[in-house]
Amino acid sequence: MEDGESQDMFADFVDQLEYNIDCDRAEDCTAEGSEEETDSGEDEDMSSDDEDLVSPDDAIGSPSQSEILTTAPTTQAVPWIWTPGSHHTPEVQDFDNLASGWAHLISNSDSELDLFLKMFDDDCREICLSETNKYADQTGNCRTKRWVKWTDVTDGELLKFIAVRMLMGINKKPEMKKFWSEDPLFHFPIIGQIMPQDRFFEIHKNLHFCDNTEYVAGNRLFKIQKIWDKVNANFKSFLIPHKNLSVDESLILFKGRLYFRQFIPSKRSRFGIKTYSIVDAETGFILFSYIYSGKNEDLPFSAKDYGYGGAIVLELAKHYLNKGHHIYCDNFFTSPNLAQFLLQNKTYLCGTLRKGRKNAAVPPQRMQRGQVEVFSSNGVLNEFWKDKKVVRMISTVHEHNMVDVEKRDGTIVQKPKSVVDYNKNARGIDQGDMQMHFNSTKRKTRKWYKKLFFQLIDMCLYNSFRVFKYLHGNAKFLDFQLQIIRQILDKFGLKKTIVQVPSRDLQRLGGRHFPEYNSSTKGKTHGSRKCHLCGMKDVTGGKRKETRFQCDTCLVPLCIIPCFKLYHTRKNL
Repeated sequence: MEDGESQDMFADFVDQLEYNIDCDRAEDCTAEGSEEETDSGEDEDMSSDDEDLVSPDDAIGSPSQSEILTTAPTTQAVPWIWTPGSHHTPEVQDFDNLASGWAHLISNSDSELDLFLKMFDDDCREICLSETNKYADQTGNCRTKRWVKWTDVTDGELLKFIAVRMLMGINKKPEMKKFWSEDPLFHFPIIGQIMPQDRFFEIHKNLHFCDNTEYVAGNRLFKIQKIWDKVNANFKSFLIPHKNLSVDESLILFKGRLYFRQFIPSKRSRFGIKTYSIVDAETGFILFSYIYSGKNEDLPFSAKDYGYGGAIVLELAKHYLNKGHHIYCDNFFTSPNLAQFLLQNKTYLCGTLRKGRKNAAVPPQRMQRGQVEVFSSNGVLNEFWKDKKVVRMISTVHEHNMVDVEKRDGTIVQKPKSVVDYNKNARGIDQGDMQMHFNSTKRKTRKWYKKLFFQLIDMCLYNSFRVFKYLHGNAKFLDFQLQIIRQILDKFGLKKTIVQVPSRDLQRLGGRHFPEYNSSTKGKTHGSRKCHLCGMKDVTGGKRKETRFQCDTCLVPLCIIPCFKLYHTRKNL
């Protein structure tokens, strides 16, 4: 690693530690000693207001600067004179709910697989197929004997490959090869029926999403950019969002070598690739997501004016300005300057506010529990409510209003309306991350772009589930995934033969066993397979031979004489 890169990564680490020390956390506030009100995802690596932002050119799916905003970002200094008192009245434009809804034609007759294939459509699969097959051809002269029989991946194979990865997420084993194990403790015969082990690992090895011969110098996301762009374009075009939007970050676990890998001690994963997403709060549908790939000084949005997180909000929300949307986000993103700029573009902000944020109002040094201090300036409201800690809120949506909230034990407490709405609408991607985590298709890998590809698959599954739940009411994500697997297998079929029962299974010594022909192949009426016992020197002492016969119960290929008898009478094989 070069010295400049090392210094940059070290600076990121220092910023993260300073943030974790200074940042005020706030969970859902209660009357009995709860933490400060804020979002659980706020503990990202934070930066000061004058810190650089990720460039939209480095972020996946970013359009050209000419498409960004109808109103150019202003850098003109605006005086902030905060007036105390609860007389603030926001000027909020009415939102046209009639224009919101699904942009794609959907109906109750759409199956789970149909909805998934609307997200991961033909164009997406064509990228995977063409680039995977191309990469296999480019590296073919380096293959060992194991890979010498490579054939191009088909659309059906790709979907069955995804079905296998989904099953691996639902039925977890310590390593992928164990799914094809003959050990009774690991035996999982359906996997072998879907796809042979060697073919699965052939596809996994050659899985690719770009043409390496077209690499663009300096593009850190080249390996994943084409497929990530296309899937996010499908998301964005699928739904015209409702009034409330949520912006937040996610951390995808990855511990391999990668320049833009993040280290965030307060996160569960700690090491990983950071993404930012905007979510429709009403449906939970992920509208757009991009990858943080490092810092760049050439930005269309000024970090000095809007803060590091503020420029991210502008990047994510640029397609939804001037439509009356309400954006909810945590104190990593919010600032008075951002709130005012969004207000000028008829878009409204609500969220927690970090202590010491530039141009923010300053509360009294000491506040009693239950006390509220309210300030307003330039159409922006700052509320400071003392629960166990001081909860700092910023909003262009709300006027100051206290509402009754019932706790789990039935007691009634009062909270600011801005806090209640924030808790309700600000956790869109957190809910998605939680559901995707339980049965994720992601597995440990050295290739970061493969980890991000399976993150895309998880997002496609989750978004299609949100549509399915909208159509059919109550539904479980696990049941939805299982139905997709069943429908893929119904459409593309299974192998007639299954993974053979291991020889250690003593059931082969009892019952009724008879020889039968192997299943037919393309070239033979009765396919040939290698005998299970012929190659065992301590049993037959001969060379391994091929046979047309197998046991009708065990489905193990065996020579009629003497292997069939030996296999069903001897214990130690």
